[in-house]
Amino acid sequence: MNIKRLDGIISLIFAFIFLFITTISAIAGDLNVIGHRGAAGLLPENTLAGFKKA
Repeated sequence: MNIKRLDGIISLIFAFIFLFITTISAIAGDLNVIGHRGAAGLLPENTLAGFKKA
């Protein structure tokens, strides 16, 4: 295999990977974060702000 053909194949593989990742992320959309026990991880647990966030 010559170098130009190998470069073309590698470029094509990277293009397919890029398209696959962007398509999957577009399908997935935004994540829905659901608060649990005062939205732990977003705000301190058992606080008024945490309960409002949850």
